[in-house]
Amino acid sequence: MFTVTVTPARRTEEDPVSRETRVFGVIGVGAVRPRVPGHGVFSALGVGWHESTQRLGQVSRPETTARGSGVAAGTRGPITIAQMSGQAARIGINVLLGFMAFLSINLAVLNLLPIPVLDGGQLMFLLAEGFAAGHSHSICACA
Repeated sequence: MFTVTVTPARRTEEDPVSRETRVFGVIGVGAVRPRVPGHGVFSALGVGWHESTQRLGQVSRPETTARGSGVAAGTRGPITIAQMSGQAARIGINVLLGFMAFLSINLAVLNLLPIPVLDGGQLMFLLAEGFAAGHSHSICACA
């Protein structure tokens, strides 16, 4: 860990929705876009797989989720997600698509938790029923 002192550059921009002029500081930090080594489909699939597994690792760490730090700390609800989506869209289509992929991975992980109302809970019940059906012995009282 290291400390860096930066001085933001002043930037003025008009909000496209409200048409208000806003002043904010820019420090020149942006999203890191992965470099695709080739231009083929297989190169893109490889980079996509790597990015997805890396983001899945960020989502599924219980210690960061429990402490309220890391990736899950910034996601507070649908309004925050909508605001972050708007910010990502203003930066560019690549950032927006990356954010959408991150949200999809997040929702997939949370949906598979073994909580009864989620798909993971339903899957848990189905597995328990299948296990019970496979190991039950039926007794037939035939005449």
